[in-house]
Amino acid sequence: MTQIKNADNVRLFSLNSNPKLAEQIAQRVGIPLSKASISHFADGENEGYASVEAVFEKEETPVVKKTAHVTFTVDSEKGSFTEYGTNPVKFDSDEDNDQQFVIPEVTAKEGYKFVGWKGQGADEITWGADAKTFGVTGLCFYNEDATDGYASIEAVFEKEETPETKRTSNVYFTVNPEYGSFTEYG
Repeated sequence: MTQIKNADNVRLFSLNSNPKLAEQIAQRVGIPLSKASISHFADGENEGYASVEAVFEKEETPVVKKTAHVTFTVDSEKGSFTEYGTNPVKFDSDEDNDQQFVIPEVTAKEGYKFVGWKGQGADEITWGADAKTFGVTGLCFYNEDATDGYASIEAVFEKEETPETKRTSNVYFTVNPEYGSFTEYG
């Protein structure tokens, strides 16, 4: 069977003489038969013409909904989500949603300081500790032709340096006088 490849812009029309043959040809080459309106001069005229009027119908392109999946994580040895504990916090939304979502608050464990967010989606993600909200439009990475996109964002902590405390120790020596004395101190 002969197929025409990349035939998106090719149209096949038929005149009135053999519509059945035209339909068989259309099936064989893999292109649907387009509608046509044909008019010509009445019988008995010795001059005339045929006019083919093409009728094109707009093809509806289906709207593909994309879903953004955003996951926030925290290293449980350094801190936790204030309201959610140490489990991942997930947001799922339509990619075209204009809504701003609240970033989960983080509480650092003793000895650590929360300093921001880092992650990967459509691009590298870097937000400061003061970031409060985020939007999903353009945030997630989608594989080719995929309808689900993903972004992973992790809380970043720094170890707090505890200042070294100086301590003073006093040492007292005593000698039992029955056994001796310090020579210089009496």
